[in-house]
Amino acid sequence: MRSALPKIPSTQRIEAFARGAGFNAYAAMRAALRDGPVRVVPHDEAFERYLSDHDLHANDRALRRTLARVGLRRAMAHDSMLTTTGYGIAWQLYKTNAEARAASVQLRADLLDDWSADQFELASLYLSQLEPRKSLNRDYSTYNLKHQAERLSRERGIATHLGNYVCNGVFIAAALSAGFHVRQIDWSSLNGFINATTRSIKAARTGQLINRSTMSALWRLVTAPDPEVSEAA
Repeated sequence: MRSALPKIPSTQRIEAFARGAGFNAYAAMRAALRDGPVRVVPHDEAFERYLSDHDLHANDRALRRTLARVGLRRAMAHDSMLTTTGYGIAWQLYKTNAEARAASVQLRADLLDDWSADQFELASLYLSQLEPRKSLNRDYSTYNLKHQAERLSRERGIATHLGNYVCNGVFIAAALSAGFHVRQIDWSSLNGFINATTRSIKAARTGQLINRSTMSALWRLVTAPDPEVSEAA
């Protein structure tokens, strides 16, 4: 939140964020997080109203991008190999190990930019339709599924403001944030499998199960020391 609203005083930033996460104050949000992660639906109007009441203004994507970065940071902490391309990078594209390592660092940093945050939201909308199962579904890779998420915008006209592209690594991060198990296909693959039912994957292609009233998936807030929450100031 600090990076999204650098010119807004810290107290107003964290209080606005709490309203946007559905709490009546930052103290209430902190109290809720003491018992562990909580899932929230963004309240854009409450976020903007709090800022407006204090004669402050923000980019209309600031709240949701901050929430997206919470999930992206958690996924990056979960797997040190995660980049925008998926698990690691396509090493064969680089001439030297030094070039490959530099590319890996950059592609990992790219997971936290605004474009990745928007992709994360589109992927989360798609994933909100899927049902988990006990075992991994090896009929669909994360690369297959990320294309289905893209088609929601490109072909179905859903959430077009988020663009129509989702990086494989961003999709993996969104799946982890949504509570799915994700496992790399094999040690050399950029892609993974998730534990979603085939029935829900087929049904999700049309986007018919997305909650149109909020146009939002549930977002997972975590306890400190997540920098996007505990250091929102």
